[in-house]
Amino acid sequence: MKGFLYLAERPQSFTLSELEESIGFIGAQLRNSWSGKITRLSNQGDQIPTNESELKACLEGPNPFNFQFWLSDDTDVICTFRRVANDIVSHSYDFDGLNRAEVDRVVQWGMCRFTQKAPTRNALLLVVDRANAAEEFDWDAVVKGHTPAPKVLPDIFGVDSAIMQLQAVASLHETKFLDGTLLLIRPRESASHG
Repeated sequence: MKGFLYLAERPQSFTLSELEESIGFIGAQLRNSWSGKITRLSNQGDQIPTNESELKACLEGPNPFNFQFWLSDDTDVICTFRRVANDIVSHSYDFDGLNRAEVDRVVQWGMCRFTQKAPTRNALLLVVDRANAAEEFDWDAVVKGHTPAPKVLPDIFGVDSAIMQLQAVASLHETKFLDGTLLLIRPRESASHG
């Protein structure tokens, strides 16, 4: 399937072990169950064996990088991690190669992660775009407050109210308040199909 899930968070609540435990909720793990290896990806998409210490060092560094979570021994979810600013990290997950049930699992996890971190103001932005309609949009610029969200929103859009004014967007979408400061927005047509 096409599409992606994008999450932006405060880095103080983000660690590799916390992320691994969180995504383990859907059965994903860093180690491939068949090979026993942890892998990151080169810019060309080649697998590079690594270990948890190296991944932790990459998470602390300034450069974006890709690594793999495994749903099974032959099905991976590629995670792209970026330090957007000193106080913001983003991690996105590509749906390429996943079937509908696997995408649903990743989406369920992303929504749970966003809503669990919402009360502490550590969840900043959630984007789920199954159709890849907003793949080229700069979500890092949105979370930094440099760019407004696109007029046509993806399937699921969750945002901290400190990032953008939501009154106009909220009037066109189903909304859910989380602790009075965060909204989870689902475009009405997407909600009626799902």
